[in-house]
This record gives sequence, C-alpha cells and structure tokens, in this order.
Amino acid sequence: MAIEKMKKLQLTAVKSEREAILRELMLLGCVHISEPEEAEPESQEAAYFSRESAGLNECKAEYDKLLAALEILNKYSPAKKGLFTPKPEASAASVMDESSIEASSGLARKLIRMEDSLKHIAAEESRLKGLVESLRPWEKLDIPFDFSETKSCFVTTGILPTSVKLSALEKALYSQEGESSLIEISSDKNAYYLVLIGMKEDKARVLELVRSFGFAPSSAAGLRGTAQENIQNLELKLEELGREKEEVSAQITEAAQKRDELELCADKLLTKTGRAENSERLLCTQATFSLEGWVPQAMEKQLGNVLANFNCAWESSEPSAEDTSEVPVNLRNNALTAPYSMLTEMYNLPAYNGIDPNPFLMIFFSMFFGIILADLGYGMLLFFGALLYKSKAKPKGTQTRAVGLLMICGVSTMLFGLLSGSFFGDAIAKLAGMYGHTISIPALIDPLNNPLQVLIGALAIGFVQLIIGTAINGYMLIRDGQWLDAIFDVGSLWLFFAGIALGALGVTWYVAIAGAIMIVATQGRSSPSIGGKIGNGIFGLYSVASGWFGDVLSYCRLMALMLAGAVIASVFNTLGAMTGSIIAFIVLFILGQSLNLALSLIGAFVHSLRLQYLEFFGKFYREGGKAFRPLAVKTNYFNIIEED
Repeated sequence: MAIEKMKKLQLTAVKSEREAILRELMLLGCVHISEPEEAEPESQEAAYFSRESAGLNECKAEYDKLLAALEILNKYSPAKKGLFTPKPEASAASVMDESSIEASSGLARKLIRMEDSLKHIAAEESRLKGLVESLRPWEKLDIPFDFSETKSCFVTTGILPTSVKLSALEKALYSQEGESSLIEISSDKNAYYLVLIGMKEDKARVLELVRSFGFAPSSAAGLRGTAQENIQNLELKLEELGREKEEVSAQITEAAQKRDELELCADKLLTKTGRAENSERLLCTQATFSLEGWVPQAMEKQLGNVLANFNCAWESSEPSAEDTSEVPVNLRNNALTAPYSMLTEMYNLPAYNGIDPNPFLMIFFSMFFGIILADLGYGMLLFFGALLYKSKAKPKGTQTRAVGLLMICGVSTMLFGLLSGSFFGDAIAKLAGMYGHTISIPALIDPLNNPLQVLIGALAIGFVQLIIGTAINGYMLIRDGQWLDAIFDVGSLWLFFAGIALGALGVTWYVAIAGAIMIVATQGRSSPSIGGKIGNGIFGLYSVASGWFGDVLSYCRLMALMLAGAVIASVFNTLGAMTGSIIAFIVLFILGQSLNLALSLIGAFVHSLRLQYLEFFGKFYREGGKAFRPLAVKTNYFNIIEED
C-alpha cells in the first residue's frame, strides 16, 4: 500500500547476447528501460554509441495486419462468445515462441486480400445493379441500342424530364419537323423514356429542337443488343459475382477455424513489438550495448540471479533528488486496495516523492458510493454479479481491478442499505400493503423522513476527510524535513478549527483567535516585504474560511443523491402497488428499479470520484508520476499462466 521503491539500473553487455538478455528480462517483467539522453552530435559519446534499429516499424506493420485480419473474421464469421466466456490461456514461453508468426502472418495477408476481393465484388455488383435499373425502363424496346439508322432515317433513344410536357414537345416537333416522330417506351415520376426517329438530313435541326426541351441522350445508347438481352447478360454476371462472393466468404469462414492461432500470433507480435521498442532504446557500440532503467528494489536480487548467466556488468543505485521526476511509479497494493489503482490512474499517478492514495480511496470512495446507493438489493446485485463474472470469466489486469471495485462497493452499498432499511427502496412495505399488511423496517438512516440527519452526517464525513487530507500533507512535509512548513501550513489550520470547535461548545474563542493570528502571520512568509506578508496572510485566512466552507458544502451531494435514489425507488414501488395487480407490480418494479439502479450507479461513481479528485486530493496530492512500464510479456487475447 505504497509507492514501490525503485533502484536505478545501469547495464553493459556484449551485443551477441542482446536478444537473449532482453528475452530473459521480458520473462522477469521488472525492468523499466529508459529513453537514453541524446548525446551532442560531435561529442565523444556520439562517436562510439548509437541506437540501432530493431525492426520496430516492421513489427508494428505486421501486428496491424493481424488485427485487420481478426477484424475481417469478426465481421464475416463472428466468434460465438458469451458474456462470461474467459480468455484462453497460454504460457509466457509460448507467447514468445515466434516460429509460427510467418505462417499466421501469411494467413492474415490472405484474409486481407480476400476482403479486398469482396470489396471489389461489392463495387462491381453495385455498378451492374445500377446499370440493370437504368435499363428497366427500356425493357419494352425490342430494337437493339446499337441500331442507330436506316438508309434514310436516324434512330436515337433519350430521356425527357417529366417537368416538361411531352405533348408540347410532340406538337413542336410535328409543326417544325413533320417527318420526325417520338415514341414513348415508358415513364416514371422523373422522366419519359423515348425513341426519336427522323430523316438523316434533318438530324441536326431535330436534335437541336428536342434538346431545347430538355431531351438528353440515354446512357444506354452505347450498348449493343436490346434492353432485355443486356439485362439478361448483366443478371448472369451478377449471379457469377454472387457465386464468387459466396466462395470467398466460405474461405473466410473456413479460415475462422484458425482464429485462435491468429489471436495468439497477434499477442506474439505485440510482445515482439514491445521488445523491439525497448531494444531501440539501447545504446550500442560495435561489440557491446548498454541500457539505463529502473528496477523495483524488491526484485533486485531476482534480476541479479538472471544476469549472472550472461557476460555483462551492471549496478544499481538509489535515485538522487535530481532523478525524482524521472523515477517511474509503481503502486504496490494488496487485494483490498489494488482495485483503486484504476481510479488513481484515471486522475494522474502520484509523484515518486508523493504518497499512494489508494488506502484512503478504499475507505472514502467505497463509503461515498455506498451512501449514495444505500440499498441492500442494489448492493447484492453488484456484489454477486461481480462475483459471478469473476468466477466465470476469470478476468485479468484492469478487468480484475474493476470487478474487485464493484464487489467492495457492493458490500458498502449493502451495509448502508441495512442502515437505511432499504431493499429496492420500500418494495417490501409496498408489497405487503397490497395484501393489507403493514411492515415497518427499522432504519438508523432515513433519507425520506429525516434528510437533515443525512445532510449533517455527509458534512461531518466530508470535514473528516478534508482534515485527514491535511494530516497526510503534514506527514509528507515532516517526512521531507520541512518541519516549519508542516507547523505553519497544517498546524495553524488545525489550531484554527480546534478553536472554532471549542468556541462552539462554549469553552473559549481564544484558541480560534490564536489560530487565525497564526494563519495571518505565516501564510505570507514567502513575500519579501512586510506589507506583502500581512496582505498574503489576511488573504490566506480568507481563503481558508471560504475555501473550506465551499469544500465541505460539496459533500451535500451525498445527501442529495441518496435522497434522489430513495425517492425514485419509492415512486416506482408506489405506482406498482396502486395497480393492485402483482403482475403489474413486478413489471413496474423491474423497469423502475433497473432505471434507478442505472442512474444511481452513474451518480455514485461520478460524484464519489469528484469528491476524491477535487476536494480530497487538493489537500495533499502530488501528481505527475511516470507510469512503471517494464519490459514484459503483454497480451490482449490470451491470459498468461505461470509455468510449473
């Protein structure tokens, strides 16, 4: 339940053993390799040391192809996996075995080509279907499209918009070019489909006339044969494309049998990519390589045992004060506090010289979550639902922490549900009332009938959390040797609040006055002038009064959300009971409680988290830590199991 102590690692080894050392470090999974500092171009170091390519770009490209191939399989032949289906398992050694990568990469490339083929088929189908649709209006035309003239006449097909009256064109054509004729083949809401016949010597004048009315040549005019013949040919091509598409789709479906192999290969490439990325951080000479990094102090002995098998020289050292900002942060927690690391990481990791907030989040976040939901039924759903998922799906990594967080918050919700006498709101009392019985469940907390009690309790808990935040800040100042800062910044605050408490109890106000004087006298101590010290001190006192007042009031949301959830649950229970039908009650109960649970879960998570991030963390938290990213076997599709 702390920030793990790190040792600075420097290692130099012969280059021929580079890959073997990196593989062993990856299996050990405890060495964070740092980016080397860039040497000056003309320095002596730059003349001897350089960074060499390890094929990182090629690994990423192959990995992307594997992911694309898996997406193709999921698109055309999705895997049938249930909600609780666990990930398959593999050993670290099998994930690092690269012998099957080439075969799986070849299959991935083949799948990508097959999808490209399907896309081409789909585009061609779309084009042919569009052409068929464009020929449908000409089906009744029994002369070929390529029949354009006789010895003395010309023949052409064309389209006239329906916005133009066909009779007007026919009248103009008859009056000006009496030897020409229009034959209507078909029409729809957009156009008339026409055949224009006229004398060859009048062709130019006739076409100019009909164009003035909006007549345009048909897109089918360049085809050979009749419309019906073209449609039949196109439909045959569409059938052929359909068969080709089915064949390619069948090949993809058949390839889905090797989905597990592709997923394992994807994890192999992900691991290989990580190793290549770290390898490119090494500084190399012609015969050696060197690395700088970090190793947890607890793993130093195991690292030494591994490196003893290689021709290398290494040393570890305590990080200096200048290294503090560069030391990677790893939060080491137990089963109860580890789930809260995901909340800490969502905000920002603490600095290496900060403090792990997870133990405090375990207390306050889960407490606030339980206060907001405060229902035995909801808590049981959360706890047993998470427990079922954990036992069936066997989650790993972040999922494990999320499930653990749900279970702890479920227990807290059940506890406050018992204190408030709530089981899906007042469902038991309402259900009993439908049959003429009266049931009264005892409750220590009653948000519906005594919201003031809940409000006072929420404000009191909030004040306690904020005081603990200042205590943590005081501890860190004392730990870092800043005793005066601890006394002036934390001690004066506690003296002021203790004095207010004594004054409120009627004992004395002198302690509060002393605390206020101490705040005014010390909060401006960094100012160079007397006026600045006094002014900043007075402003510091004002900030304490106004800031703390606002911070404590923020905890009112605990009462408001608890009350809102209880009211919504009661309303739906009342609506169900008013029907007098047990079936209607059950239907409304399920719908209403599901909606209330969903809304309350969002509110409980967001607002509990807000109180931690803004109010609590603001009193002590030092952020800005760099995550500890050791060279290790990483997977997305398989869970790594320990080998015997």
